[in-house]
Amino acid sequence: MNWNRIFTIYAKELRDMLRDRRTLISMIVIPTVAMPGLFALITTITVKVQREVATTAPSVMVLGGADSPATRDALLKHGKIAIAPHRDDWKQQISDKKLRAAVELPAGLDAALARGEAVAVKIYNYEGEVRSDRAVRELRSFFAARADTVVAARLAERGLAPAAIKPIEAVRTMRNLPSTMLMRLTGLQSSVSIVPRSFSPAVRSMAGYMAPVKQRMMMM
Repeated sequence: MNWNRIFTIYAKELRDMLRDRRTLISMIVIPTVAMPGLFALITTITVKVQREVATTAPSVMVLGGADSPATRDALLKHGKIAIAPHRDDWKQQISDKKLRAAVELPAGLDAALARGEAVAVKIYNYEGEVRSDRAVRELRSFFAARADTVVAARLAERGLAPAAIKPIEAVRTMRNLPSTMLMRLTGLQSSVSIVPRSFSPAVRSMAGYMAPVKQRMMMM
């Protein structure tokens, strides 16, 4: 093996590679500037959308419930949703993402609860849409709290405390990491996940340019 010839071929290929601007852009500019910038832009947009979803009350339409004023009034006073006026085209409103969700109260809801019966409330939403999903979460949270209130009232009528149906409660306790350590771990995880993806075009370009060099070495 002649190391002088190998070094000469390697130096020639390296000079040709460095003269090609497209290669330099794909190996240096894209991995170090373009890809991190793209990830930063996506992260910024995601955080902005999530913040907007968390701070804006989703619009919800109430269907039915005229004979159940207690439940309907409590739903109207729920501060985490914005009640929309009734419209016959509410399904199209949900499809067009102008209405986030609709909740249908069954006939005789309050009367059925007073008799101790179980009732089913239907929720309509646009599956997969973040604002619509938040509306569903808020509605489920409301009816879960409403169910707890009804159960507590039923237990009180029988002289029982609410803890009678839930004698044991498992509480999860987690020790929070210091903020500096959490930032270091987050930064390390981001670096590990971004760097290999960012430099993958450069690795492929280098492999493409090194293939002729390897072939010439094999012919020596």
